[in-house]
Amino acid sequence: MKNKRIFRLLSIILILIPIMVMTHIFAGRNSTNSYTISGILVSTILLSVFGIILIHNRIKYEVTEEKLKSVLDSTAEAIYGFDLKGNCTFANMSCIKILGYNIEADLIGKNMHHLIHHSYRDGSVYPIEDCKILKNAFDGGTHYSIEEVFWKSDGTSFDVEYRSTPKILDGKIDGGVVTFTDITEKKMAAEKIKYLSYHDPITGLYNQTFVNEETKRLDVKRNLPFSIIVGDVNGLKLTNDIFGHEAGDDLLKRIGVAIKKSCRADDIIARVGGDEFIILLPRTNANDANMIRDRIYKEIHDEEFNTIKGGIALGVVTKYDDAEDLFELKKEADVEMYKNKSLWFKENNFKQLIGIMETLHEKSQREKSHSINVSKMAESIAINMNLPSEDIRRAKDGGYYHDIGKIVLDNDILRNIYNLNEEKLVKRRRHPIVGYRILSIFDETMDLAKGALDHHEYWDGTGYPKGLVGEDISLLGRIIAVAEYYDAMTNPLCENRMSLEEIKKDIINKSGIKFDPNVVNAFKKIIV
Repeated sequence: MKNKRIFRLLSIILILIPIMVMTHIFAGRNSTNSYTISGILVSTILLSVFGIILIHNRIKYEVTEEKLKSVLDSTAEAIYGFDLKGNCTFANMSCIKILGYNIEADLIGKNMHHLIHHSYRDGSVYPIEDCKILKNAFDGGTHYSIEEVFWKSDGTSFDVEYRSTPKILDGKIDGGVVTFTDITEKKMAAEKIKYLSYHDPITGLYNQTFVNEETKRLDVKRNLPFSIIVGDVNGLKLTNDIFGHEAGDDLLKRIGVAIKKSCRADDIIARVGGDEFIILLPRTNANDANMIRDRIYKEIHDEEFNTIKGGIALGVVTKYDDAEDLFELKKEADVEMYKNKSLWFKENNFKQLIGIMETLHEKSQREKSHSINVSKMAESIAINMNLPSEDIRRAKDGGYYHDIGKIVLDNDILRNIYNLNEEKLVKRRRHPIVGYRILSIFDETMDLAKGALDHHEYWDGTGYPKGLVGEDISLLGRIIAVAEYYDAMTNPLCENRMSLEEIKKDIINKSGIKFDPNVVNAFKKIIV
């Protein structure tokens, strides 16, 4: 359209030139008319040329302006300009979109401070006279910030990184230009990184890095007396080994919550290792620190911890003299803590095992009667095999604990013995392995672990979990295999019960196939 206008003017000029020449020739007899007409034509041509130049320059300016706007609109960074009153003079597309508006006209002529910079992060009023964007621009300076917020059209705010610069025209300040980006996600990511660098991801408490820095900062004379409580969780390894690390993480979380409940708001609580916690108590004497320790013990003692009784061993130390080294004093707390840990294990180690069995029996009445019955039958078989008293004791205890690994099974798998799909059957068949792990942990049951592992192995190698054959199966495992099969088929809570004659015949028929012949012979003496 603009090029057509230039073409039309050029065409008019080209037409006027020959007309002027012809007119000058025909009007030559009258010089006055000739000069007049010539003057008019020359003036017309000159005005037309001048008009073309003006139009051409205007077109060049508009093209340049369009190119500049196109460049500004293509940038991801938001940009807007303002005049000496703070009113918007232009805004690129990124600016319009980020602020939640539709077109540039929504911003043009509006005071940008009142529109997008009117309040602080907390919603309190940001006075325009304090606006650093305007003050610095009008003073000829620049301003950069990543600590403020801009406000969108919907009334929500976002973290912003902006830079404002003055706009100079003919050597004078004519307003300013602001470039900005939304850094909400960037700030959130930075805060997350900062949080993770100082916090334990499992419990949400502080970590070792934070403790190290805070100890250096707080270990000054004005914070004396300075107490430290160190703690080590009891039962974490057992929980991880039996139920997996998810259950172990849950134990740590519960311990962390119990500690937090027992401490004061300003106390610094941290998890500083796999099962280790530390509490920094500035301006806290030994008596107050011991009171906090006792509250922690009580809170954890009252906590319900599923199948494993959670516990913690604690040690306390207090610094009174500024010359004392806090880290050296911490070693004294460690000694006290490990002493308490050893005492706890002596008193509670075997209780953990009993607790697991009680939980299993609470989940299934059948498992309770099954444990008692298998224990009695295994003991009787061992007696009838003329085994040493220690082996008889192992048969009795092994029969009782042989299914302890079922503690990890869901209730539907535990209670529904038959009609299990392949996935559930695989899970159920893991219980000998889990039982082996549990019994191997405790000194009192370590010699029973192999029996729990082997009690589903069969003489001909068709059993599980390893498919052992014959005497490769432990004797304890072979004895429990017969005893538990007998109870499984005769237990009042069993769906497919057999009579005594039927079960006796069935076990005898499986002698040398499923069961050890020597064990079967001893069994026959019991069931007459």
